[in-house]
Amino acid sequence: MLFKYIQNWKKAVTSFALSVLLFACNQPTKELPLFEALSAEQTGIQFENKLHPNEQFNMFHYMYYYNGAGVGTGDFNNDGKADIFFASNEGDNQLYLNQGKLKFTEVSKQAQIPQDSAWNTGVSVVDINNDGLLDFSLGVSFSQSNGE
Repeated sequence: MLFKYIQNWKKAVTSFALSVLLFACNQPTKELPLFEALSAEQTGIQFENKLHPNEQFNMFHYMYYYNGAGVGTGDFNNDGKADIFFASNEGDNQLYLNQGKLKFTEVSKQAQIPQDSAWNTGVSVVDINNDGLLDFSLGVSFSQSNGE
């Protein structure tokens, strides 16, 4: 009787193990990604915050060197679409207007965005002067042009 019980128990454990293996080896259904990377050609956004470290100016002399400058989004031209402002550390700040369907146009010169070589540390988007239009404010650590 004990022998028969052990044989049944072995069969049950073997059947269970095989069932687990078979179900575990099932191919999962492929889920669609939530996000997809789009190229600069697809979006029109060509911004890159390029840094050029040298012996005098690098992360050893300025510990926030690689912290980045900032991005602000808001409807800057009141067309109902979220536009993007990119602040740069060593390059030009850029404003992109949203044309819809993830297409953007760079309008920094037309918007007279100052290119003052300041080391920008952040962007805030707010209606600072209470005129009903969004503004952006840049946090600046120092200006490379005058060394302050």
